[in-house]
Formats: sequence, structure tokens, C-alpha cells
Amino acid sequence: MDELNPYAAPQAELEEIPVEIDGDTDVVREVNTLLMPEGTQLPRRCVSCNQPAVHGFNVWSSRLTGAALVMRVALVVIVILGVSFLRHAVPKAYEAFVLPMIVLVLIPTSYVTRRSGFVSFRFFLCGKHRVLRILTQTLLWSGVALVICREMARDHFPTAADDPFPGFLLLFFASLAVAHLFRVNVRPLMGRKNPYGFRGFGRAYLDSFSTIDESTSTQTPVQ
Repeated sequence: MDELNPYAAPQAELEEIPVEIDGDTDVVREVNTLLMPEGTQLPRRCVSCNQPAVHGFNVWSSRLTGAALVMRVALVVIVILGVSFLRHAVPKAYEAFVLPMIVLVLIPTSYVTRRSGFVSFRFFLCGKHRVLRILTQTLLWSGVALVICREMARDHFPTAADDPFPGFLLLFFASLAVAHLFRVNVRPLMGRKNPYGFRGFGRAYLDSFSTIDESTSTQTPVQ
């Protein structure tokens, strides 16, 4: 018989306690797509690895068919027109002030457009995959900055590389590759609304939701 040590610290058996993660249960899975109604509160789990997460980010989906595509094309056109205006119509002494003005116009325009015709859903990432998402965004915007800065500096540095687009394409596809490999870029389905559809999730996160058939079979029929 083991002797008890009266001076030993008290011992307790530790049991694994399941972590309860909040979130609505009306999200359903359809192959690699998650369908959810407007106002859904998604669980605080990483969209890539399904671990508990606290870093949230918003993804916007259109209430109107084709509105998201129109907005994105319009923003690209505004940027191209702004750069063209910078190159041909503004004196060189004022070139540095035009690009910040374009950005200041784009920010409220994008905000008003999203508030009027778009609905926001908040997803979450763990610390590791949040860093990877920031990396994808940094690569993408570095490519955009490369093109813009090269256009602005063309007259001042004529010996520099003439074509910045190979560098832009390299950074663009590197951003896509990281986002696809680690599943950190949730994207909405065009033309799908109420329920809204999203893709780009990790397998563990997808499998944590019921399929449409499973969700229907578990519903209690109304008498």
C-alpha cells in the first residue's frame, strides 16, 4: 500500500473539456461551398484549420446580381484613368499629390457602394493563418504598387526596366498560390443571394458543417 505524504501538494485528475464555440447552426455545406442567410453569426473557428480563432475579417457579398463584378471593374477603371491623368495632364511638380487624391476618392466610394448594395459576413482566422492572409495581401498590393510607381518614375528613371507587368504577374500569382494552398482567401459566389454562398475554406472547417441533406433530415416536421 502506498504511503500518503501529508506534505505533498493535492493532486487532481485532469479531464479534457470540449471547447464550445459559438455560432449559428443554420450554415449548411454544399460540396465545397457554405450557404448561409443574411445576418449569420459564424463560429469563431479558423476557416482554414478549424481551430478556435479570434482574428476576424469581413467578406462582402452582393445583394444584387452582378453588382460585385461591376464595382470591382469600376474601381479598376478609376485607378487606370487616374494613372493616365497623372501621366499626361498633371505637371510633374504636382504628380506626387494626384495618387493620394485618387485613394481618398476610392475609399469613401467603396464604403458607400458596399453599404448600399452589399452584405457583410465576418469570418475568423487563427494566428498562423492570419499571418499567411496578410502575406497574400502584401504580395498583391506590392505588385500594384510596382506598376504605379514604375509609371510615375518613368520620366525620372529612364534606364529602369520598361515593363513592370512581369513583376506584377509574378507577385499576383504568388499571392493566389499562397491563398489557395493555405485556404486563407474566402470569396463569395457571384449571383448567389439569400442564402449567400462562399468558397475557399479548409477541409476541416467545411466538414464541421452539415450538408443540405443532413440538415433537412434532422429538422422536426411541424405538426
